[in-house]
Amino acid sequence: MEDPDIGDIVCDASTDEPNRAKVETFFDAFRASLAGIGWDMRFGTNTLKCLKDNGLDMLSSEGRSFAFFGGSPYAEHYQLTTEQLRERILATGLITNEGIDDFMELTEQPSTGFRSMKNVVTWGRKPF
Repeated sequence: MEDPDIGDIVCDASTDEPNRAKVETFFDAFRASLAGIGWDMRFGTNTLKCLKDNGLDMLSSEGRSFAFFGGSPYAEHYQLTTEQLRERILATGLITNEGIDDFMELTEQPSTGFRSMKNVVTWGRKPF
């Protein structure tokens, strides 16, 4: 099974302040918007427990994340997602329209570094 771990989305340390704080404020609001509809931010990491609780054995799990910069196709993905979820993100009260606009601008700047969500792959087998 492969699932995301949204809790790990952060602004990379290579990004200078105050831009790093702007990105982190956005990600806090983004995560809150998803949590508000019942999304488990750590489901990817929790899949090992889920499989164990359902009787599987010979379990293992691994996760992968990566860094990327503004202006990349991955940053464009953030832009498209933000456009679709803007109202939900604003409804958290953790960020303003101006804050979202700042984030959108930063996703276009190659000086802004991001860390992706962690993709977690977990596997096991049903006991004989």
